This record gives sequence, structure tokens and C-alpha cells, in this order.
Amino acid sequence: MADHDSAVRAGHISFEQAEGIAGRSGKAPVGGPRVAEMLGYFGAVGLAVATMVLAIDTAFSDGGVEGLMFGQFDNVPAGLIALLGAAILLVFGTRFADHAPGAIKRAGSFMLLAAFGLASVAFGFLLYDLDLGDFTPLVRLLPVAAVALYIYFRAPSVPTQLALFATAVEAVSAVLVLIQVEDPVEPTTMILSTAMGGTPDTGGWVTLAVSTALGLAWIWLGFKGFLRTRNTAFALGAFYAWINTIQLFGTADGWIVLSIAIALGFVWAAATWQSSVLAAFATVAVTVLIAQFVSIATDSPTVTTWELAYGIPGAAAVFGAWWLSRTKSRGTGSMGAAMPSPAVITAPPLPMVAATPRTAPKKPAAKKPATKKAATTAKKPATKKAATTAKKPAAKKPTAKKKPTR
Repeated sequence: MADHDSAVRAGHISFEQAEGIAGRSGKAPVGGPRVAEMLGYFGAVGLAVATMVLAIDTAFSDGGVEGLMFGQFDNVPAGLIALLGAAILLVFGTRFADHAPGAIKRAGSFMLLAAFGLASVAFGFLLYDLDLGDFTPLVRLLPVAAVALYIYFRAPSVPTQLALFATAVEAVSAVLVLIQVEDPVEPTTMILSTAMGGTPDTGGWVTLAVSTALGLAWIWLGFKGFLRTRNTAFALGAFYAWINTIQLFGTADGWIVLSIAIALGFVWAAATWQSSVLAAFATVAVTVLIAQFVSIATDSPTVTTWELAYGIPGAAAVFGAWWLSRTKSRGTGSMGAAMPSPAVITAPPLPMVAATPRTAPKKPAAKKPATKKAATTAKKPATKKAATTAKKPAAKKPTAKKKPTR
């Protein structure tokens, strides 16, 4: 009990997990690292919001909306303010991340994520006037990538992997701009396009296909153990690959082939790698895939169409789940009776191997006493008889010399 309470206080497990382990209920401990974790979360959000408000006010206080539209604003002071806030969060986040795994370390990882966000804004402001042609996006990304790599390798976790994944997405976009697959998009252009209800052109199907490949590569890196945690890598990679596949299908119906491959790949990976995260994405991918087939087959699907499209596969899936659960329960029942017997069968060979030397020496040990007894019984009487017969005549001769005295 005391070990579980100390683990809860240290933030390694939750109170509910401790209850499940110990099989009891009670009062959760108050104070300690849990309070520090909560304060760390709120402190990171509060400092990030305050820094962003001050940086935006400094940048656009004079020009307003016109300065945002024409790119005329005080970017350097705003960038320095954002950089100062990022540095403060980076220092405290690094200090908290050096703690043992637990509540305080999680708070430190979240602080590092907030520091990464402010650093991205800061370098975006500071390098806004930089113009190196097609190399501009890549050069702007370099300091942000350095921050992302630092916080991830300092504290591998869900928040820091999010920062690393965002950097990888921007890196792919910068490389595509460098090889002139897509046009560079300025932050102000993207903001205005989004505000007006549109999306800037990012290069068409090539960008979407490369982004899909990035998502699949992220899943593979998580499976190989290069990214931690594995489930986070699976979730990020699967979502990014799947969402880009959906966009590719929107450009042409022929991309249904890629949608099928993605769905089947998720199903295979979930079953092979025993991942519930990929199983969830496989379910979503198959569900959307059916809708894509329906949209290709008919322009105006009816209720009957949807009933057949989802009802038949759904019923088959439920039957398959029931059959597998029935087979498993029946297998565990038979294995439950059969498991002891293999344990009894496989366990005795080890003692039997050790017992065979014991039985082997017993046979010669039983024969040797028999031979020894025969030898001793045969030799001892012979020696004793010889000794007694030799001594008795020698003892009788001196007694015969007394006769002449008569």
C-alpha cells in the first residue's frame, strides 16, 4: 500500500491506477507533484498567451490591419518579445524535464512545447524580411528545427514529439519549395486566405502524396523505436497520412487505390504490431472508404444504398468478432485444461535429466557391495582357517614335551 501511495505522490501512476493495483479504494493524497504539474500547465499557457498578446500588440499597434495586409509592421521588437518568453519557458521546462518520470516531468514537457510555439513565432517575426529566394523557407526553419530537436532529445514525450512532427511537416514543405514543386506561401498570405474562406495553393497532388509518405514514414519510425512514445508516433503518422489520402481522392477518383492501400495497411499493422491506436484509425479508414466507393458508384445514393453499403459489412464484422471471441474463449478453455499438462510434461524432463545420473550410479553401487561381500566372505574364512590351523599345532607341540618328566 505504501509503495502505491508513494508512486501516486511522485506522479508515476494515477490514484485510480493505484486503486486497481492494490484492489482497494480510499482517499487520494493531496498536494505534492500533482499540484506542481497543474501549476506547470497553467503557468506555461499563461506565459505563452501573455507573450503572444504583447508581441502582436507591439507588431501591429501602429499599422493595424493595413500593416498585416501589406506586411508593414514592427516585426523585430515583436520577435524579441516572443523570443524572451520562449527562453523563459525553455529554461523552466528543461529544469522540470530533468526530474524523474512523473508529474513534474510531464509539466516540463508541456512547457517545452509552449516554448517551441513561442520560438516559432519569434523566428517568424525576426526573419520576416529575409529574402533568399527559394532558400528562404528552409533558412527560416533552421533555428526552429534546432529548438524542436533540442526539446525532443532532452525530454522525449507526447508534447515534444508534436513539436518535432510540426517541424518535419515544415521541412518537407521547405524542400518542395526548394526543388520548385510548390510556391512559397508567406504567413500574411496564408492568414488572409484563411480569413477569407480559402486555402492557398500548395502544389497539388505532389505535395499531398509526399505528405502521405511522411505520415507513413512517421509510423515506421515509431515502430522501429526511433520515436517515443510509439502510440503517439502511430497516431500522428496515421492521421496525417490518412487526411492527405482523403484530399488526394478529392482531386481524382483514381486515388481510391491509395485509400484502399492505406486502409488495408492500417488493418495489417494493427493486427501485426498489436496496436489499438492503428486499429482505431483502420476502423475510420474503412468506414470512409465505403463512402468513397458509394460516391463513385452513384451520384445520388438512397437510404437503401447506405443500408446495404454499411449494414452488410457491419453485420459480417459483428459475426466475425463473435466467432473469434468464441474461438478464443473455447481455445482458452481447452488451453486452460491443456496448459497444466504441457507444464507437467515439459517440467519433468529437467528433473529427469538430473535424475538419470542418480539412478545410474545406484546400479553399480548395488553390484559393488555384492561383489565385495562375496570377496570378503571368500577371503576371510580362508585366511582365518589358515591362521587357526597353523597356530593350533604350534601350541600343541610344547605340551607334548612334558611326558619325559614322568
